[in-house]
Amino acid sequence: DTDAAVQAKSFLIGTAGTVYVSPGNLYLGIHSTGVPSPLRHVDTKGREVGWGSDRTEIYSFSLEDGTIRFDAHGRVEGKLLNQYAMDEYEGNLRLATTITESGSGSSATSSEVTVLDSNLAPIGRVGGIAPGERIYATRFMAERLYMVTFLETDPFFVVDLADPHNPSLAGTLKLPGFSNYLHPYDSSHIIGVGKASTWGSVKLSLFDVGDITNPSLVDSIVLGESGSNSEVLNDPKAFLFDKEKDILVIPLHLRGSYETTDVRGVMSTRMIWGGAYVFSIDPARGFSLKGTVQHYDEISSDQSTVKRALYIEDTLYTI
Repeated sequence: DTDAAVQAKSFLIGTAGTVYVSPGNLYLGIHSTGVPSPLRHVDTKGREVGWGSDRTEIYSFSLEDGTIRFDAHGRVEGKLLNQYAMDEYEGNLRLATTITESGSGSSATSSEVTVLDSNLAPIGRVGGIAPGERIYATRFMAERLYMVTFLETDPFFVVDLADPHNPSLAGTLKLPGFSNYLHPYDSSHIIGVGKASTWGSVKLSLFDVGDITNPSLVDSIVLGESGSNSEVLNDPKAFLFDKEKDILVIPLHLRGSYETTDVRGVMSTRMIWGGAYVFSIDPARGFSLKGTVQHYDEISSDQSTVKRALYIEDTLYTI
């Protein structure tokens, strides 16, 4: 459009780590470490702890009418996991961070949720969540935050954000393993994709969050054995879900073993399978397998993993 004005502006703020964009604003989060901590104290063994912590500087830019304008600067304690740990809702910015406090040869972690107003000034906070663990997945949905932390169990947390000045931890569910990615099925069910353990099988979970104070597990499926993986754990765009078509497509790289018998007796043989699993979801009962799309197996020369799945009308494509 020859009549359209093109505006170019540059802002120098340092190294950007996390970028989140709402319809009207762009937010940048820059992580810094070694910040003197307000929680510095001496523990029961006489050790000084909390002398160093980390925090994230937040910068907001307005995107109204195609004009980029610097709006505000603020900060929160801790480190953001990714862009899903930031969310703008009714003029406020909500953030979930993992806080690491360093002391004399030791460190302690916990999670915190902070609400900032349009000027990036803090107006609400709930901290001390999951001591000793760090955030693995977050998902903001309207007046709630669903969050997963991990050390040895998979605490699934529901944070009530209905009052931005007084956020609170509403419910907790502890399970083996962890989720790396959370996706809404509907207003009262959340899909989780993660691992059964740090190096273990891929784990698919369906959570019922209809009762905010008592989240529950509807169903979970463990896929493959140790060393199995899914592109969804690295890139949420690899996750394909369509409620109307009732399909959930998960790219998978599965490792396993099976027993074979020869003249020397029973042997264990490793198995590799790559492709995608296609599931149907019933919110009352959980997952059911519709079918699989195989791209390779242990005897194939092509070991490329599935990066994306998509559909055009009634045809499913895996890439």
